[in-house]
Amino acid sequence: PERSSYCNYPGYQPTMFASSAVNLAQLAAFLSLLTQCRSQYVPGKINGEVVTLDSKSFPEAIKDPSNPLWLLKFYAPWCGHCKKLAPVLDKTALQLKGQMAIGKIDCTVDKGLCNQYKVRGYPTLKYSIDGEIDDYPLGRDQASIVKFANKMSAPPLQSVASYEEAMEYAKTKTEDGVIFLGYDPANKPDEAPSGFYQVFSKVARRKQASGNFLWLEPSDPESIKTPAIVKRIEPDVKVRFLENVESLTVEALAEWFTEQSLPLVNMLGANNFQKISKMGRPLAIAVADTEDTEQVKALKEHMLNYITSSENEKYYYGIMDGKKFIRFLEQFNVEEQHIPQFLVLDGPTKTFWQNETYSNLFEFVKAIDDGEIQSEMASRTSRKGILGKFEHYFLSYFPYSLVVLLLTVFGFVWMLVPAYEEDPYAQSALEEMMEEMEGTDKPEEKEGDETKKEK
Repeated sequence: PERSSYCNYPGYQPTMFASSAVNLAQLAAFLSLLTQCRSQYVPGKINGEVVTLDSKSFPEAIKDPSNPLWLLKFYAPWCGHCKKLAPVLDKTALQLKGQMAIGKIDCTVDKGLCNQYKVRGYPTLKYSIDGEIDDYPLGRDQASIVKFANKMSAPPLQSVASYEEAMEYAKTKTEDGVIFLGYDPANKPDEAPSGFYQVFSKVARRKQASGNFLWLEPSDPESIKTPAIVKRIEPDVKVRFLENVESLTVEALAEWFTEQSLPLVNMLGANNFQKISKMGRPLAIAVADTEDTEQVKALKEHMLNYITSSENEKYYYGIMDGKKFIRFLEQFNVEEQHIPQFLVLDGPTKTFWQNETYSNLFEFVKAIDDGEIQSEMASRTSRKGILGKFEHYFLSYFPYSLVVLLLTVFGFVWMLVPAYEEDPYAQSALEEMMEEMEGTDKPEEKEGDETKKEK
C-alpha cells in the first residue's frame, strides 16, 4: 500500500508495524514512515514539526483557524541551501509549536503552486497570516525566525496618548524607526469602532511583518481638531500625511503602506536587498565600510539631505557593506580600495551607473541625468586584474577608447616596419628594394633549411 494509505488509516498505531521490525532495516523503514506520516498536514492539528504541504492541502492549511500564522518554505530536493536550512526549521518548528506553523512545498512536484507565488529560486521563504501570503522579511537563522514569530504574535495595533509618545516609540522600539500613526475622531472609546479604525486595524494585521502601527487615543480628545488621518513618522525626517482616509479600502491603504514602509535610507543586506530592488524604483546605494561608524553616519546624513532637499522619490536609497558584499558588488565595477562610493542599480534589468570619482550624491545623480555617466550591464563574472580593468575602461569610454586602441596599434605596427630612404641620385627606391629581396633567402628555402636542421 502507498504511504498515504497508512497515514490515513483510522486505526493507525505504531505498534501495528513495530512488531514487524525484526531487523534494523525494517526498523529504519518503519521510523522513516512514521516521520513522514507525522509531517503530513492534518486540519486543526497544532504542529511541532515541519509539515509537508501540496497543491491539495495548501489552500486549507493557510486558512486553518488553529494555525493562522505559517512560515512557508518553497524548495527543491536537490538544492544545497534548502538542505542546509532543513535542520534549522526542524528545531524552530518544535520551539514555535502553537505560535507559528512551518510548512514546506516541493516545487519539483507542485510546480503550479510555486509558479502561482512567483518562486524564482530555492529556497524561497514566505509567510501566511489569515490566508494572506507575503514575502518573509528576516534572516534564515533560528533566532531571526523566532523573532519574526514573536512580532507576528503580538497585537498588530498599539495605542498611544500623544504624538510625542509615538515619536519615542519610533526611536526606541523599532529597528528601522518607521511607524504609522492612525487617528479618527469618530472612533469613540465607548462606541462601536469607526469604519476607518476597522480598515486601519485590518491593514495593520496584514502588514505587521514589515511595519509598526499605532493608534492615537488622546486623553483629551477635544484638544485635537484633526480629521481622520494617517501619519508616517520617522525620526529626523519630515512627517508624511495621508488625508481623506475615511473612504479608503483595505487594499488602497495597504498599497500606500507598502510604498511608504521603507526608511528613507535603508541598511541593505541579504534579508532586504532583493525585495527593495524589485519594488519599482532603482536603488541609489552608498557603498561603505560599515565598521567605520562615522563614515556610515556621514553618508546617511548626506543621503537624507539629498532626499529631503526636493522630495526625491526617483530612487530608493540605502547603504551597503562594501567589504562584506564585495564579491557581489564586483559585477558593478566596485572595488574595495575605492570605498566609499555611490552606485545606482536597476535590479530587474541589472543595469547600473557607477563612477568611483564622485563623492557627492547631488553631483553623481546630476552626472547620470546629464549623460556623463553611462549605464552598463552587470557582469556575472567579476573583473579582476589588468585584463578586467582594460575591459571595464574600454567599455566605459567606448567609442573613444576604440579610436585610441586603433591609433596605438597603428603606431606600434608603424615602428616595426623598416624605413627606406630615397636617394635622388641612385636607382629608384622600388628597384633597390627588389634587388635586396633577390639577395635574401626565399621563404620556401628558409623553411626548408629550418626543417633540415630540425631533422
